[in-house]
Amino acid sequence: MTDTELYKRLTELTRSKELWRESISYVASLLENHSTRIMAKALWLIGEMGLRHPEEIVGAVGRIASFIDAQDDLLRERALNVLGRIGRARFDAVGPWWKKMFGCAADSNPRVRLAFVWASENIATNTPDIYGDYMSVFKELLHDEDAKADEKDACNADPDFVCLFS
Repeated sequence: MTDTELYKRLTELTRSKELWRESISYVASLLENHSTRIMAKALWLIGEMGLRHPEEIVGAVGRIASFIDAQDDLLRERALNVLGRIGRARFDAVGPWWKKMFGCAADSNPRVRLAFVWASENIATNTPDIYGDYMSVFKELLHDEDAKADEKDACNADPDFVCLFS
């Protein structure tokens, strides 16, 4: 299967939520793919799957968290998104990597820093108390002009994107 065909298959699977539970191990296996594009798509999809079926994702969380250290900006960004989605449903699954996520607040890439904010928002939805001692990190990010500009670009590109800085 070509990368294009595989990407199309993942896109179709994204729409078929009734197949998610039985497809988790397949999608998780794609985290070892040679293509950054495929791995990024698999990460995004497994994050959505993890929000719905967190108990089935637990075994893959360590591999997902390893992408926080990836050289590729997109993979770091997606790893944070995924950990946020899974952590929203089940914080204990991402808890061992929670503090490591904070290193991304100072990432060189604004999209990664913004993904850190979004991941934290997802986790804080159901586990807000853990952030009490870390508000200074978010206060600092309120002044992150690069992340604000990056988010505004995303807002302009996608009318369904919820903008924080508008």
